Amino acid sequence: MILPRSRTVCALSAALLCAAFAASGCVSASSSQRVYLPGEKDRILRNLAAEYYTLAEGFAKQSQYAKAIGYYELAKRDPSLYRAAYYRQGCMYALNKDWSKAEAVFSDLLLQDPENVTLQASLAYIAAMRGDTEAALAQYESLVLHHPYDADLQINYIYLLLDAGDVDKARAQFAVLARRFPTNGSLETVEKRIAEKEDGLPAGLSSAAPDDDTAGGGADESLDEEVISDMRSEFAEEEQPESNGDESGSAADAADEADGGA
Repeated sequence: MILPRSRTVCALSAALLCAAFAASGCVSASSSQRVYLPGEKDRILRNLAAEYYTLAEGFAKQSQYAKAIGYYELAKRDPSLYRAAYYRQGCMYALNKDWSKAEAVFSDLLLQDPENVTLQASLAYIAAMRGDTEAALAQYESLVLHHPYDADLQINYIYLLLDAGDVDKARAQFAVLARRFPTNGSLETVEKRIAEKEDGLPAGLSSAAPDDDTAGGGADESLDEEVISDMRSEFAEEEQPESNGDESGSAADAADEADGGA
């Protein structure tokens, strides 16, 4: 059967187009090979990375930190998610009390973003948890000085002062906290901790506190576990960089947060 000329031309043109695309690598003559459109591979990679990030967040909420770390690593394959996933890995290390690895992550990120308060506070918190009260005090002192209207920083500073035995200075800082944040829900708890420390001092003895209420206190080799446990962790669920709304948008929101800094 001889095809009409118009149909013959169409068939030949289609064959030539297929051959041209095959030669250019856009399509393959083999049906076993996947054919990717321009930009499709990048889109697939981004979608996979977002799914990995969502899975990691799910494991994090279940306190399965090791699994979460692995999926955050996979999410880092997307450059737009790299910083957010890397930060969350640091949080997982911290929640798992792997302080050395957490410190390494946050220190690395801080080199890229030296003004990021969240990262600075994370490192100060880690120093406290590792028992390096002197270093933690110095870091929180600087943070409170430069960010006087961050209540959580002020509260952590007070708890560290109590841990160091500098009750007078903790009381002075509490007065500042109560004046700046009169409706803060933690005031009662903080004041209770100060009162407990004051009651524990021998009669007639007060803690030695410098005149300058922003100077650092001395370090104590052992942590007061009850006081330190009240410190505000930078890694709690409410501090996570992603949105608590639509789960499908969490990866994009986290990437925006990481790029914007704290």
